[in-house]
Amino acid sequence: MESQIQTVAGSVVDPQSWLEARLALLEKERELTRLMDLVTDERRKMPREQVVKDYVFEGPEGKVGLAGLMGSNPRLIVRHFMFPPEWEEGCRGCSFGTDYDQGVLTHLATQGYAFAAVSLAPLAKLEAFKKKMGWSFHWVSSADSDFDYDFQVAFPAKDLEAGRVYYNYKWQPRMEVVMPGVSLFEKGENGEVLHAWSGYGREAEQLIPSLTVDLVERNGNGPRYDLARWVRLRHRYENPVGGCCHG
Repeated sequence: MESQIQTVAGSVVDPQSWLEARLALLEKERELTRLMDLVTDERRKMPREQVVKDYVFEGPEGKVGLAGLMGSNPRLIVRHFMFPPEWEEGCRGCSFGTDYDQGVLTHLATQGYAFAAVSLAPLAKLEAFKKKMGWSFHWVSSADSDFDYDFQVAFPAKDLEAGRVYYNYKWQPRMEVVMPGVSLFEKGENGEVLHAWSGYGREAEQLIPSLTVDLVERNGNGPRYDLARWVRLRHRYENPVGGCCHG
């Protein structure tokens, strides 16, 4: 048992040595936090591009576009959920991330964020899996749309056959027939849909947690992660806003 503990947790030391090691690590953690602040600020300042194609998805209430998924919210988070038509269940990794999404959506909705998952699988499969997983967010099928291909999470047959795909803004060896990602959209001044950001791989894993802790804008003294200023117990929001187009 002792050797197993040392293998998993590192060496066992006296309190002073532990404190020295912890302080050394803390300096690196602070450096990482400062870098994350800089990256988050750069993400905020990213230019927007107008979405000119009229993407149409199939949802529980019929056909809907990106603007419809946003509803009355000024922003929309889309999780590109790995679920191709031939699969019977969704991706385990995407499901892990979506379990997190489900818990935080009420909080994000109060700050104007709608949320939807988008997958190539037919709606019936999405609805069955959503029920099995106990999720309640909006999930739509992009089976009749170019959306997944345009946003680099699905790939042309010729690229799959060639064994390389354009994913995360570069050509790389084929992995799966679909891949995960997260995209952020906004409404423009005239109601047009703007594409603000898309992330794939590990970059996609950062967005929703970043939004959760970084909703308070920075002031002259730097970042302020003051959750107490806005976050509430979910049942205590006054007029909670739904996280999708029908809430």
